[in-house]
Amino acid sequence: ESFKSKISLDATDTVDSLLQNISNAYGNDQVNVSLNAHGQIEIVDKKAGSSKLDFHLVGATDFSGSALADITNIDDLQVGTTDFKDATDAVPNLYVKEFTKSGFDPSDPLAPIEGINYDRTNFAKDGANLSSNISQIVKSDNSFATPSTKLFDVGAFSASTVLNLKGIQTDGVTPYDLTIDFTGGSVTAGGATIEDGYGNPTSPENMTYRQLMDIINVAVTGQSDIATANQLGETSLSSDGKIVFEDLTNPATEASLSIYDTTSNTYPPSGTTITGSALTFNANSALTIRDPKTDFFAQIDTIIKSVEEGKTRADGSDSTDPRNIGIQNSIQMLDDLSDHISRLQTQSGSYSQVLQASSDRSDLLIVSTKMLQSDVIDTDVAEATLRMQQLSLNYQAMLSSISKVSQLSLVKYL
Repeated sequence: ESFKSKISLDATDTVDSLLQNISNAYGNDQVNVSLNAHGQIEIVDKKAGSSKLDFHLVGATDFSGSALADITNIDDLQVGTTDFKDATDAVPNLYVKEFTKSGFDPSDPLAPIEGINYDRTNFAKDGANLSSNISQIVKSDNSFATPSTKLFDVGAFSASTVLNLKGIQTDGVTPYDLTIDFTGGSVTAGGATIEDGYGNPTSPENMTYRQLMDIINVAVTGQSDIATANQLGETSLSSDGKIVFEDLTNPATEASLSIYDTTSNTYPPSGTTITGSALTFNANSALTIRDPKTDFFAQIDTIIKSVEEGKTRADGSDSTDPRNIGIQNSIQMLDDLSDHISRLQTQSGSYSQVLQASSDRSDLLIVSTKMLQSDVIDTDVAEATLRMQQLSLNYQAMLSSISKVSQLSLVKYL
């Protein structure tokens, strides 16, 4: 499930109170929440094999004693400061504490405090590609989404779900800003009804990732039809379920892309929990260190990068690479990879033993079958030899009798 919660703390509360509140927000005994030796919050999913855990936290304190920190629109915190010693802001008594920093560009350039933007961030730009960092995972079986996967099988949709799609087109100049509305009987994008391959309106529960990616392709390339848009850009799902847009006309794209729930900035009253974003694509979220879905070579590359950059631990304050996991977590990741290899070796050894045992049983069955066949249809050589000798003697006796009879003549009796 996706959720958003507001936690109220005062000067008498401890860090343990914060950790307990985080655990409660996830639900009854769903996660383990702790503080590691480096002062970082760690959350572990208790559901074995799950890859859907996500986390983002931002804090606000109003030193004036009023209610400036207790807001329902998180964007209201933009008037604060991330440096409590700084008194030059419009509201110097409002201090914002960022727990996660990723270096992502916000979808709104007027939102400079990064911690306030959870999923309202632009996709990462790498050459001609724009890539998201959140995998789309099917809830029922924990598999990565494919183009034919329905959005409802992945997200936490409600009757009021609307997604914002905004950014700059591939020409580097023209902005686009449209809504994908799931609130009616059929899905609309920018006011136009989304149709399936047969020309029928698509209901919200039947909307697929292929249709969503077609909308993204049309919007980012600035075209009016899918066929033309596909000649200028290509939107796809990577092997680990992340959306990737490729600019087919520019080696270094000038486009930008963000897609998020329109209620992303809305938070409930203190002490209550509401449904969070229906879908999350690119988020300033906590780093994922351990995952049951092991991409061996990608994780090795991550570990090598941490060592090459000399990053001892994950530290979002490092502006050059804020999402680097650091050597501290790389060691844990390497241990997990080692365990993963050992499990695969054990599994392979088990399969090998099963195959060998099956082969031995097959050989035994072949021998047994041949013995049975021999007992049933093979000739008894001794018995056959004796029988042949008996028949030969009988034959010789018969020939002798015939010879004697043939020698008889009437002359002898005359």
